[in-house]
Amino acid sequence: MMRSVGSGGGGGDALHTVNNSTPFDNNLSVGVAPSSSSVSFLEDAYLDRINTTAIGVGHLKKLYLPPFRGPFFVSPDIFAWIVPSGITALLVFGTVYYTGSQQSTAGLVSLFTLLGIAFVSSLLVGITDPGVYPRLGHGERDPLESCTHLPICKICNMRRPRRAAHCYSCGVCVLEHDHHCGVIGGCVGSRSLRWFTLYLLSISSASAMGVYWITMSLLHPPANSDRPTATELMKQRARHQNQASLQTAAHIFLLIFIGNIVLLVGGMGLYYVYLMSTDTTRREAQGKALKTNLDSYVHGIEGNVCTRFTFNIRSVLNRLYRSFFMVPQSMLVSRGVTCSEMKPLAKGREDPEPEGLFE
Repeated sequence: MMRSVGSGGGGGDALHTVNNSTPFDNNLSVGVAPSSSSVSFLEDAYLDRINTTAIGVGHLKKLYLPPFRGPFFVSPDIFAWIVPSGITALLVFGTVYYTGSQQSTAGLVSLFTLLGIAFVSSLLVGITDPGVYPRLGHGERDPLESCTHLPICKICNMRRPRRAAHCYSCGVCVLEHDHHCGVIGGCVGSRSLRWFTLYLLSISSASAMGVYWITMSLLHPPANSDRPTATELMKQRARHQNQASLQTAAHIFLLIFIGNIVLLVGGMGLYYVYLMSTDTTRREAQGKALKTNLDSYVHGIEGNVCTRFTFNIRSVLNRLYRSFFMVPQSMLVSRGVTCSEMKPLAKGREDPEPEGLFE
């Protein structure tokens, strides 16, 4: 799908074309498109907004690391990431300590690869732009002020696009806001949903490997071990109540703990894959926000019914591809347009207060 939007620079009438096609796009029969007057929210001039100042990032902290291009945007509760990471490290140590001697090198490499992906993706949730719709900078005019059907964020003092919501932890509005995850310390939005989903899938896959290893170690202990199997332990339970193996108890504890992680985190990971494949956020799935999708207008009544009640693998792959590889550009990083080139505020309009904001 092609769309033309304003360049956002000082050129006035200059336009550029954005190509949203993906490897899974197929030619859809498009019905009568709605007029711009009846569906004014289809205007997307706000996509060209750029605000690199401290006002735009809210409570996020801008961090520059020399080896990397561009800044990181650190979440205010980034240190919460230490707790789940520490628990994961302890569980990995316990699993490898009791079952590592029975595993192949390939199995251990696979486990630590999954854990590495989990650590990196969870960290990226807390240090990358989640899809911030920045506050108005000094001298900037709200591009959506004429769209009276859009809600006004009373904190940011501007109209926000559809599917955006205010994150009180980050102090800014976030496009396609899903939730702010206090467990790993990061906001989940249009640009960070892929990292959050990748974290859930990788940590649940690594946990599933741990459950399998522990279960096999319980049923088939090493040949040089005098530890009884779970079956033998149950047979001896009546005569040897106080002789339960410490290693077996540790195995059972790890099995229960990691098994719960597989069920909870794995289930959540599959749920988020479903949300990504249907282009839906958790807020929208729970009825907290109104989801507006262009497809519901351009397919017509017949097309909408077919899309709703039939499974289209191409559509699913297309949405997953877009969620992972076609995230919107950050509005907090300069792309050749500065705040000084933006439209001035209307006469008599006050600048937003930057209280409580820091860089």
